[in-house]
Amino acid sequence: MTLTVDDINHLLDAELRPARAAAIATLGGVGLAEAVLLTTLVATEPDPLPTDTTVALLALAVGGLAWALFAGWRLRNRQILLLHERVTAAAIATAITVLATIGAIAIAVARERPLVAAGIATAGGAVAIGAALQVRRRRADLTRARRRLAQLESDDGLFGSDRLADPA
Repeated sequence: MTLTVDDINHLLDAELRPARAAAIATLGGVGLAEAVLLTTLVATEPDPLPTDTTVALLALAVGGLAWALFAGWRLRNRQILLLHERVTAAAIATAITVLATIGAIAIAVARERPLVAAGIATAGGAVAIGAALQVRRRRADLTRARRRLAQLESDDGLFGSDRLADPA
């Protein structure tokens, strides 16, 4: 597919569609609600929770907060940033997966359940590897897009100060 100058100008001017903005706002709201509810649950328990339970709940709250911050970042910058968005989302998902897997393994080992720990390590490791590969793929896409943009800027002289100039 070849992009014309008009196509690129349209992309530079495009903003998030209302449906996409609503989905991102929903993600942020759910992430924030998760963080608040889990933190409140830990803080208001009349008897202290076991340490591993407290750590697990607070880790989930941090994950929810990460998604809320991601949504806030996306809604603040309303321009279309598909590659940046995908790289960032994949990195958040990978980090949450790795931390959840490590935490679950630690809990299984602390409770002297080596087979459970091995199962979690295998399943979590497979998911983490898949997520890491997704991050790598998205970063490669972003790098290719940046190279292409730099090529367009230098070879064709298409770019003005912040918009493409119409060659006609």
